[in-house]
Amino acid sequence: SDEEVSNYANEAWSPSGGARYWPEDETLDFYAYAPYSFNGNKLFDNDALTIDKDNHTMTFSYTVPTTTDGNDAVAQPDIMFAYAACSRADTDGKGTVPLEFSHALAAVKFVANDIAGCTINSITLKGLYGAGSCVYDCKEDKFTWAPTDSKDNSYKQTFNVKLEDNSDKDKVQDITDVRPETTFMMIPQQLADATVEVELTTNDGVKQAVEGKLASGNLTEWKAGNIYTYKISTESINWTYVF
Repeated sequence: SDEEVSNYANEAWSPSGGARYWPEDETLDFYAYAPYSFNGNKLFDNDALTIDKDNHTMTFSYTVPTTTDGNDAVAQPDIMFAYAACSRADTDGKGTVPLEFSHALAAVKFVANDIAGCTINSITLKGLYGAGSCVYDCKEDKFTWAPTDSKDNSYKQTFNVKLEDNSDKDKVQDITDVRPETTFMMIPQQLADATVEVELTTNDGVKQAVEGKLASGNLTEWKAGNIYTYKISTESINWTYVF
């Protein structure tokens, strides 16, 4: 059953509907995802998630959230899945089931170094798939994604992060980690033709946009469970200036 697990006590979580009791000498399959809801909305409604008990897979559909106020990354949850086959004898003596969650999305962060002093106003990811279906193979701990929309989505996050004037290539200044919730959580996908635009204001008050490719060197795709950190610098060879 699709039931929220929201009660925490004695170092263990339990269903909101109360405790469950183990059947004798029987192994049960536990399928879990988190979060159950985000920003007041249930993550999966109706048939958006199904379970194949014979093949031990979870299939779900997902669309990356957007907003109207330039806070898309803040609106994007980190989706995780877990599976365990467990009997009463396999528990810790208290009837609890250990679950190890895996991340279904790709996290995208930004830092800066060797850059003139400025304020990073916003960052926008462009040319991306924003909806997809995924099969999670619980036994192999593997996510297989298939896009279900066109590759023309954009995601914008407002930052207004002040960067120091710094020419030290070894000193990294955080942008997304100033507010960790501004990390973009994206559907894993190929990055051909995908771009990023950084809107900034220089210390003398000039506003401009810097644009570059999201694919770089050996990085051609985002994979599930990985964190991708992009470095903004004056020596980034793929950047073009858009005035």
